[in-house]
Amino acid sequence: MIEVRGLTKRYGRVLAVDALSFDVRPGVVTGFLGPNGSGKFSLGMAQRLGIAAALLGDPGVLLFDEPVNGLDPEGIRWIRDLMKSLAAEGRMVFVSSHLINEMAVTADRLIVIGAGRLLADTTVAEMSAWSASLEDAFLKLTSGSAEFRGTQGRTS
Repeated sequence: MIEVRGLTKRYGRVLAVDALSFDVRPGVVTGFLGPNGSGKFSLGMAQRLGIAAALLGDPGVLLFDEPVNGLDPEGIRWIRDLMKSLAAEGRMVFVSSHLINEMAVTADRLIVIGAGRLLADTTVAEMSAWSASLEDAFLKLTSGSAEFRGTQGRTS
């Protein structure tokens, strides 16, 4: 068991963690939630800073690689809205991700590759109509095209 008792962390005068105590028990998946800046190994503040720095040059083309990685729900909504507003200004916004549900609510178009080849160049709505969900459509489209597959269900 992991026991945390009275954990306190300061960065200069800033109290980041204040007498935090909790247990993580074996046999249980324990989630650790809190917004960015709440005191939990968060990448979100660094992610936001990096995005802000990239926008300083007022670029016409923006490439995002897993932009919601490390962001809390507020940050995820912020980056979604930012990408949509940048596209609405006429900028090219290209987002690389493996999070299908995120792409369902963020992207307008999807380019899907597998084994280095183009599998689809379509709208989110069109691809969603191919199956019960966008995730199902993606999995059907990409089955057999991943470089690495586990050995589940295989016999030697």
